[in-house]
Amino acid sequence: MLIVKGGNSILCELKTGSRSDQLYVEAYQLMINQVAETQLNVPCLYIYRGDISEGNIVACHAKDICIKELVIPNRKSNEIIQDELMEHFCYPEPTRKDIPLPYSGDPYVVIPAEEIGTWQQIDKFIE
Repeated sequence: MLIVKGGNSILCELKTGSRSDQLYVEAYQLMINQVAETQLNVPCLYIYRGDISEGNIVACHAKDICIKELVIPNRKSNEIIQDELMEHFCYPEPTRKDIPLPYSGDPYVVIPAEEIGTWQQIDKFIE
């Protein structure tokens, strides 16, 4: 999603969750957004509303997200990007899992509730 206000634009990833202990986010997309934000100065917010934030809308810049775990499901297609993900997230030994269908099997990261607890109210970012 792209938010445009007063000539400024921000790329946004909207996330929800019913778990109260952690949030799962697609690893490749987070990596791309972190690189875009740090290397290309493209602002990217991750916006969350769910059980962890007690229904409040909170946000964090992609570059500031700290993950707890990198999970690379055992899928042949993940071999293409696994080295890049491990290098970017500094995980020499990511968790490997067999993911049953109908799930995508895409690599993902785990963001703990404590991390999301540090995110700011959305109003701080959109003025």
